[in-house]
Amino acid sequence: MAATPADSAPFSPVADIATPRRRLAVETEALVGGVVAGGSTIVVAMLSFFGSEWPLWGGWSVGALAAIAVIVSGVAVAATGYWRARDLPGQEWRHELRPWKFSLDVATVSAVHAVIAGLITVTVFVLQWWEIHFSQLGTSNDFSSAMFNIALIVAGTFVITFAMYVFRDLSTLVRQGVLVNAWAPRLVSVVFVVMGILLACVGLFPFDVNLFMHNMSAIGMSLSFLALLISAPGVLRGMPKRFFIFCSGAIVALLGGALLFEPIEYWNLTAFELVAFSTIFGWIAVFIRFVSALSTQHADDGADGGYSV
Repeated sequence: MAATPADSAPFSPVADIATPRRRLAVETEALVGGVVAGGSTIVVAMLSFFGSEWPLWGGWSVGALAAIAVIVSGVAVAATGYWRARDLPGQEWRHELRPWKFSLDVATVSAVHAVIAGLITVTVFVLQWWEIHFSQLGTSNDFSSAMFNIALIVAGTFVITFAMYVFRDLSTLVRQGVLVNAWAPRLVSVVFVVMGILLACVGLFPFDVNLFMHNMSAIGMSLSFLALLISAPGVLRGMPKRFFIFCSGAIVALLGGALLFEPIEYWNLTAFELVAFSTIFGWIAVFIRFVSALSTQHADDGADGGYSV
């Protein structure tokens, strides 16, 4: 039988990158890149500050090291991603650029991303965030505190709304045979609704209005999220194993942050609250991308069984 044009067509990196399976690989690469950058920074920090005080800011400090790490890793990751993006559909014109022009383009874009990330990192450490804890930002009875509480309420509403999309997308994975447990979409979406309500309650009940409700809401939200992380391998059975490794990392971040607050007393409640909120919303972002990639890939593969590696 004569070969068809499709059979004889040469390998196309564009087509390969555009496949649904490649999407899952890209999400994994992004996750691994972040883990490597974070892990390397932790190792350097431990070697740099071993046997001495770990100042958060001022001179050679955690903040200074974090800013340097963000800039260095930002340049490396942005340059790699931008360089590889020239093989994506619609970006083929970059291959026609002269080497020095393309190199300048990559360097400029990478520098912009790295500098912005570095400035944000420095800002986090420079602000007065460390002298009052996170909850007190909503107790000044002025415009800024009102905006802070409203932001928490809006964020809680977002998490509640997000629960509907979680239910829909996880239900799709159940129908495709990716997820084993048919009840997983409802359970996970209920947990997100509870987390959203509790987050909104943190803003509805400021620290100086109702201390009990404020603390119970914040603690309840963290415990709900922790329970979801711990139960994820059983509840979300069928998700890639690499996703559960990420869940384990989130658990370590939460528990490690709590231990550094009590009983180690290295940092205050503000730092722990920032770690908790960053971990929660960072996990949500990764969760969304993995679910989307899995759904697309499995639809393309013909729904022939779960994906677990």
